[in-house]
Amino acid sequence: MRAVEDLVGQVRDPRSRAHFAEAVRAYGAGAYRAAIISAWVTVALDLLSKIRQLAGNGEGAATDHIAKLDKAIATENHVKLQELERSLLDVCRDSFELIDARDYVALKRLYQDRHVCAHPAFVAPEESFEASPELVRAHLATAVDSVLRHGATAGRRAIDRFMTESKGSTWPASQEALVAYLRERYLERGKTGLRRNLAIVVVKGAIDRSLAEPTRRRLVDAAHAIDKIDPNLFSEAADTVIRRREEGPGLDPHELAHMVGSLGDLSPVWSAFPTTSLPRIVALIETIDAEFLERDGVLSTSVREPTIAAAIEARLGTLDDEDLHRVILFRPSAHLVDHALNALANAETVDSADTRMIQLVQPLARFIKAHHLEQVLEILRDNSEVRAAAVTHFLVVRLFDETSARPGNLAVWQRISDLLARTPVGDDLKLIYSAVPALQMKITAAVASGT
Repeated sequence: MRAVEDLVGQVRDPRSRAHFAEAVRAYGAGAYRAAIISAWVTVALDLLSKIRQLAGNGEGAATDHIAKLDKAIATENHVKLQELERSLLDVCRDSFELIDARDYVALKRLYQDRHVCAHPAFVAPEESFEASPELVRAHLATAVDSVLRHGATAGRRAIDRFMTESKGSTWPASQEALVAYLRERYLERGKTGLRRNLAIVVVKGAIDRSLAEPTRRRLVDAAHAIDKIDPNLFSEAADTVIRRREEGPGLDPHELAHMVGSLGDLSPVWSAFPTTSLPRIVALIETIDAEFLERDGVLSTSVREPTIAAAIEARLGTLDDEDLHRVILFRPSAHLVDHALNALANAETVDSADTRMIQLVQPLARFIKAHHLEQVLEILRDNSEVRAAAVTHFLVVRLFDETSARPGNLAVWQRISDLLARTPVGDDLKLIYSAVPALQMKITAAVASGT
């Protein structure tokens, strides 16, 4: 069992902590009725403070509630204030989801016990109330566990459950499954406060470098899923988290890199990010070690903001094969194809061509379109070392298998096959003439099947 004194340190808000400490002191002095009264006062104070925070974050219902409260305070409308206190737990459960059904039951008992402690003259004589030490300890623990140790997050229990799931073994395996899961479990059924705060938690987590993998990566995936399910919801969350942070204390270099590498492919992120801060990211991309950018996925991301995308393209052009390989391994992306093909075109030996096709080009096969294959055709025509590697090691056949189904690609492959059949290279004719016919057979079969 926890010591009552230890509960004080678990209270999140300093103002609430001071009031709760008074309740603990009353308990220690044996003033049990005073302890119960102070415990309820602390809970009410803390819940109203949370509603004020939600109002400050733009929560419409919270703004309306606080307006009514402030008006009643200003006009000394004690009847209205008593009404607001009586309905406080109902509002926090039903409108803001600051407490759940189990919390409500326990806190309702605290409120009722506070009533008989504060107004003994208005209770029937046969209902005389004697508070026991055990009851007071239970109320104090309930106050902390249900309200005082938590932040101002609507739908807190649901969000706690979501975060637990993000660290567990039951996380959806694909993006499609994640979209369906979030829509069904949280976003379609959740109240406005839960939806909004879940999106905010996800965006914060996606740029939080302190989170352990794979939790942070899962929150990045969740951010992309929310953008697909409800773009407006994601846009509001990005604006709340990113704009306020950057216009306030400012995102540090690690957070900037995480933002670009995790969410830079989503347009709402750049709508939220102040344009006056873009030079900070450009300077980061231009000057920091490539390893830093690779680790955070900055160079792997197809960024939607033109200025940042241009800076990334320029930095990619300075990488050696090893760095570019690490960038591709981190997250294969369409904007990396041209850089991989440029590296392949500059291969000076069969071995370097072989390595570049395997490490740089093949991992990007799913992004290769017809205009990329036109570049491949030109490379094969102009660079005999690439031709030798592609045919001798059957790499060209593997690339065909991975790219031929995309629209327009098959016609270019027919031209590639014709080129290779006309210009065999290398000394091992057996391998050359077995690879080219294998490619031709695959093309014939693909044409016949209509793919």
